[in-house]
Amino acid sequence: MSAHRVPANNTTNGDKGIRILVLHVDDEPSFLDTTKQILEMKNPAIQVYAVSSVNEARQILKTKKIDVIISDYEMPDETGIDFLKELRKTKTNIPFILFTGKGREEIAIEALNIGADGYLNKFGKPATVYGQLLHAIFSSVKAKRTEDDVIKFKTISDKAGYGVMLIDLDGNIIYANDALAKMHGYAIKEIVGKNHSIFYTKKGKVRIESSMKELFEKNYLIRDEQHLKKNGTLIPVLSNVTLIRDQKRVPSFVANIVTDITEKKIAEKKLKESESRLRHTLDNMLEGCQIIDPDWRYLYVNDAAAKHGRLNKEKLLGKTMMEVYPGIEETELFSVLRLCMQNHISRHIENEFTYPNGEKGLFELRIHPVPEGIFILSIDITERKKAEEKIMESEKIFRSLFENMQEGVALHEIIYDSKGNPENYRILDVNKKFEKILSLKKKDVVGKTSTKAYGVNEPPFFKIYSQVSETGKPKQFKEYFQPMDKYFSISVFSIKKGQFATVFNDITERKKTQEEIRSLAKFPTENPNPVLRINKNGELLFSNKAAEIVIDESRQEKKQNILKLLKKAADECLGSGANKKVEIEHGNKTFSFVFAPIIDGGYCNVYGLDITEHKKAERALNGSIDELSLVNEKLGVVGTLTRHDVRNKLSVVAGNIHIAKELLPTNHKARQYLNKTEPAFDQIGQIFERARTYERLGADVPSYIDVKKSCYEAIAIIYDLGDIEVVKDCEGLTVYADSLLGQLFYNLIDNSIKHGEKVSKIRMFYKETKNGLELVYEDNGVGIAKAEKNKIFMDGYGKGTGIGLRMIQIMCKLYGWTIKETGKKGKGTRFIITIPKKTKDGKKAYILTNKEN
Repeated sequence: MSAHRVPANNTTNGDKGIRILVLHVDDEPSFLDTTKQILEMKNPAIQVYAVSSVNEARQILKTKKIDVIISDYEMPDETGIDFLKELRKTKTNIPFILFTGKGREEIAIEALNIGADGYLNKFGKPATVYGQLLHAIFSSVKAKRTEDDVIKFKTISDKAGYGVMLIDLDGNIIYANDALAKMHGYAIKEIVGKNHSIFYTKKGKVRIESSMKELFEKNYLIRDEQHLKKNGTLIPVLSNVTLIRDQKRVPSFVANIVTDITEKKIAEKKLKESESRLRHTLDNMLEGCQIIDPDWRYLYVNDAAAKHGRLNKEKLLGKTMMEVYPGIEETELFSVLRLCMQNHISRHIENEFTYPNGEKGLFELRIHPVPEGIFILSIDITERKKAEEKIMESEKIFRSLFENMQEGVALHEIIYDSKGNPENYRILDVNKKFEKILSLKKKDVVGKTSTKAYGVNEPPFFKIYSQVSETGKPKQFKEYFQPMDKYFSISVFSIKKGQFATVFNDITERKKTQEEIRSLAKFPTENPNPVLRINKNGELLFSNKAAEIVIDESRQEKKQNILKLLKKAADECLGSGANKKVEIEHGNKTFSFVFAPIIDGGYCNVYGLDITEHKKAERALNGSIDELSLVNEKLGVVGTLTRHDVRNKLSVVAGNIHIAKELLPTNHKARQYLNKTEPAFDQIGQIFERARTYERLGADVPSYIDVKKSCYEAIAIIYDLGDIEVVKDCEGLTVYADSLLGQLFYNLIDNSIKHGEKVSKIRMFYKETKNGLELVYEDNGVGIAKAEKNKIFMDGYGKGTGIGLRMIQIMCKLYGWTIKETGKKGKGTRFIITIPKKTKDGKKAYILTNKEN
């Protein structure tokens, strides 16, 4: 007799939905086969793995997820009891059924004590034996899976942030998680076994009892309720109550998931308070606020909106816009409102509203979609618009004043480094006089930093400017700016922190005059040049010996009265308060007089200088220039006529040679000499073209030339570049040159094509140096031998006419540039053209608008 037997029960049809993997261990192969066939036949949900030893069973367990083990007791290697002990020792809790012919009760008791889930005798009527076995299989598997589910449920609920309790049908708590206990101020052991009514007041208990009927009908309830804590205080909770039924739909227990909604309730309270405050805010806003529903009915209007409409709120609320303002649906405003209403979009517009009496008001409207329809925020900007128009008019006046000031004016902003320290300044705006005084274009400086705009390494006068910008205290100073070789009188003041304006004048000439005055005024009596002092009444207060001689000669010669002219100029000088310079011719002499007003003294010091020789030299120079221009023009005309006539004659000769070749037999010896003659004509043509270019050297007026554009023009007239790639990295570079700059690039490219032999790439680029700029031309041809480098710029060098590179050198010299060749033999030529920062007359020799090269 077995101590514990599972009652017979045919579960063949009841549990087909459960997939069960069975491991059957028995040392009798035929019994294994029979059992496998019967079990799998009675219930297709069962799949049996039949093995004849414990060792085989262990292998199956390694690879398959077995749901239940059926084992014989007595087997050759190990007993079923030994196998069970091994499994339980390793914490393997797979259901284990001892299925054996050994019917001893002590074996059954031992098996059950060490964790067997069933003990069955395998001998008897097959229907009974296998019915019991099936029942045992399904019962143990279900129990195990239920146990696993409970463990999972407990694991999940224990970690959940909400409370969980299971209640039996008598209202007793059979399970509670830690979150539920803490929520109510209990320990878990204080809750489990108690009736769930401990969480309710008397009123709460009545309400719960009344809701049970509804729970049994619906199986699920959500309750917003008050729970009683251990300390007697109440907490608001949300209970999700579910009635759990068994497989036969019979109620088993109740699951309640409890969420503490204290924070939610506080938030709801705050929301209500916020809504109240918001409404109070809207009611008292200076801006108009109104909410209109999809039927165009006013749902909300504050006092400001009513005032904008010149109506009372009572006449608006509940009415449609069409009722209040007949015909409004035909307006542009209503079209915008309809667009916002239908498409749920926002708009920001200005609208001129016409009132029923014909008066008009200008409003700024912000329209936003809201759940109720649209929300309109309105601001009366009628007066503001009038003020803006006045401001715009004022701005026009000030802009006109800014542009027409006789002083240069510039607006700037300070640029700070990552640590907040001033490091440079940027030009924001300049007036016309700025452009004229500094010879800089507005488009070339606005938006640029001072260093880029003025082509210097350090921001000019930066210490003064940054100090004024930071302190707000204006300053006035006079300073020499070396890059422009000019003296400036500058007033600087702060617009706001980080911004400043400069107002300046070019005082270079005044400075030079003052220097002349200081030099001349040191020893007036000993000065060999005229020195006088004339007061505001035209009286001669002082004159040195040289001045008296000039005045006396003027009187004796009875020509123009120099003293009268000097007095007139002195009067003008005292009237203006500014230095004045006048040139006066006296006989065969010319004098330059400088007038320096002494306002406080009421007189003017006059310093003269005999500039007769200077004027003669100037006239002689101008005459020479005119003569040279005339000679150059004549040479140009002669050269043009000569080239034209010679080319005509050469064409006749070339034509006759061609006729002679046609008349001579193919193998005639004279044809060889005629063939050698023809290339000479091409070379003569090239010589004439070079001569024409030589005539133009130095004749054109220099200007700023775009280097990249000039490169393109040179390439365009090359007859055949073949497969040569030309890279022009000259973006943003303009140089002070003339129209022959393209000829310079043409000669360089032509030289590469003719003498480079294997040239496949030509590159032109530039780089700025400390002393100026290097314009680099390089190719990847055969290069020039070191011994030849000093000869390449000589007349006649090379295989052609020998003047191409010589012409380049002459052009560079005329521009004030230098050129040298630094390439390596076998790697190509590399010509470096060095351009200084300034031309001989002080102009910028180049301008960069892009410094990325």
